[in-house]
Amino acid sequence: KFVIGLIRERFQDIIPLGRDFIRLLQNVARIPEFHALWKDILNNPKSLNPQFTGVFQMLSIRTSRHFIANRITPDIETKLHFLTSSVKFGNHKKYQDWFQDRYFATTESQSLRSDVIRYIINAIHPTNELLSSDIIPRWAILGWLLTSCTNPVALTNAKLAVFYDWLCYDASRDNIMNIEPGILVMYHSIKNVPMVTSTCLDFLCRIIKNFYPKGEEKIRMGVHNSLKTILDKQVIPNLAPLFESPKLDRDLRQMIRENFKEFVPTTPTSATATFGLLDHNHFHVEDMKMPNKINNNNISNSFNLDVVEKKPTITPESDDCPRFSDDDSLEIKLESDEDEEDDVPLAKVRLKEKPGQEKCELPAGLKDSLL
Repeated sequence: KFVIGLIRERFQDIIPLGRDFIRLLQNVARIPEFHALWKDILNNPKSLNPQFTGVFQMLSIRTSRHFIANRITPDIETKLHFLTSSVKFGNHKKYQDWFQDRYFATTESQSLRSDVIRYIINAIHPTNELLSSDIIPRWAILGWLLTSCTNPVALTNAKLAVFYDWLCYDASRDNIMNIEPGILVMYHSIKNVPMVTSTCLDFLCRIIKNFYPKGEEKIRMGVHNSLKTILDKQVIPNLAPLFESPKLDRDLRQMIRENFKEFVPTTPTSATATFGLLDHNHFHVEDMKMPNKINNNNISNSFNLDVVEKKPTITPESDDCPRFSDDDSLEIKLESDEDEEDDVPLAKVRLKEKPGQEKCELPAGLKDSLL
């Protein structure tokens, strides 16, 4: 009653929370009091606020990273920044195992995966330096979070979290770094872990029609805008390795052609030839195992608004390897809050570099001794 009263009385302060408020509200929509609120948002938005025009107003607002950070603990936040800034690709399994045991050990904790994914996508935007380094990329972490999930509902919500920014994507107001991990996890998985790519593509096709049937065309436009921006910005060279892969079953390829006909060439190309593009840039995951059962045909009301690079060389562990610390001695520099609108533009993201260490003048006596 308190929460519902707060939302209804101060809805003008709720609107800036943006699309992730809608995502969280869906998780509790079957509670009677929240169900009544949900019906007003969908059918009678003016009753909540005269300036509120409906659900798409909120879906079009990108949620601030500061709000998303409140969905995870400071400890998890610190560990995620450490994982994405200090752990080399190839040495990452022990950290993922530690993270799994620490934060995903219970049945209830499975719901945390979607919030971790939303934080990685929205709040961790690597610099150019990190993007070109051997640090584990965001898409590989998302692949691990998806393949290690065994709860069907949590898995559905996790995939929704990956593609949530695609649904109402607008290049003029959204950041490409929020859709980059989703396309890359599919692109890099198609050769060695095709199940990841096929389940994600199946989910993406089905969500267009099932997320909000009354707003299907707007959702379709958002997903198409995402794919167009991905191609325009050369996040991947082309979509042929995904849409025309022989590793996808026939029904899925047909569904892709129906939903993304603008991106499928009229004359079929050799999909096997396009795999040459992936040979230098795929990942090898021996430890990734898909859940025993993944049923994408079951598009549940959990998201329906109507109710790797080259195979890494694993270096021997040594005492100076990066490691998680269970005490407070681990200091990770988190992202600055200086860009509070809340992401920097793509051009600045791509050019953003870590500042070098400042030079200091040595004392004259010490300088002479080093000559």
